[in-house]
Amino acid sequence: MKQVLIILISLVSLIASGQNDTIPLDLTKKYFKGELRNYKAVLTGEAKDQNFNPKKISKKADLEFETLINSNNIAAIAISLTEGKQHSDIYAFWTKDKDWQITAFRALWLPGMFYMLLDNYKDLDSEGIKKEYMKMLKEVKQKNDTLTDEQIVEKIGTLDDFRFDVENMKLTVCSDKDLKEHFYKNQYEFTVLLDKVQNDSISETKTWHISKQSDYKKQLQNLLITGISGYKSSPIIDFQIGGVIDNSVGYFYCEKPEDVPEMSDNRYIMIRELGNGWYLYKTT
Repeated sequence: MKQVLIILISLVSLIASGQNDTIPLDLTKKYFKGELRNYKAVLTGEAKDQNFNPKKISKKADLEFETLINSNNIAAIAISLTEGKQHSDIYAFWTKDKDWQITAFRALWLPGMFYMLLDNYKDLDSEGIKKEYMKMLKEVKQKNDTLTDEQIVEKIGTLDDFRFDVENMKLTVCSDKDLKEHFYKNQYEFTVLLDKVQNDSISETKTWHISKQSDYKKQLQNLLITGISGYKSSPIIDFQIGGVIDNSVGYFYCEKPEDVPEMSDNRYIMIRELGNGWYLYKTT
């Protein structure tokens, strides 16, 4: 009888634990779908000041949810929000004291100037990019008529450089889903580039960064990566796509899972495992 009681208690505890694991995800769904009568009741700290109003989300928007972390009374839920051609990836960070509450909302932040530039080029195909480059070349030549064509190209870059800049900007603001697909589509090339970096003496220096080195330029452009960096005592090799200062997006390689940094609302706001030591990340 005593053994039966112990088993029953264990089962009840296991069921309660499983239900607790789904609470942040369930609440996030209800929050973003406007199903909470008082949505502000689940906000605390910074999130309360941010006052993200779910009622402003269109009923036509397509919403997808995924738990990124849920342990030790801390959870991070990814929200994919799509309406037409507009897409946003938002991350809600939860903590539990007595009840689960959102402490902060996060997303990749980029300055307005970035989006102004992107708006000029985001709908261009390969031929459109070439026309835009030739137009830019002509304008620079008119303003600097003493410069030769070679000097102008040296000043503004080649067509391949311009094409890389445009495609890189597009990738920077892609959805998490598209960023994962970009990696898997080019996984072999990423692995080849990783091997090259690991066998390069530069990766043994205290702090290192690869971006404009001629023997790497073509590979970086093909993968739409702006640079690779790391430092000697770190287990992480960072393959940055884009962003500004601490607000960045990219991939990193980390051989041991225990060395992967934790997600938080003040550093790595999103980390997704891609397999074989590779991860997709965003920072703030």
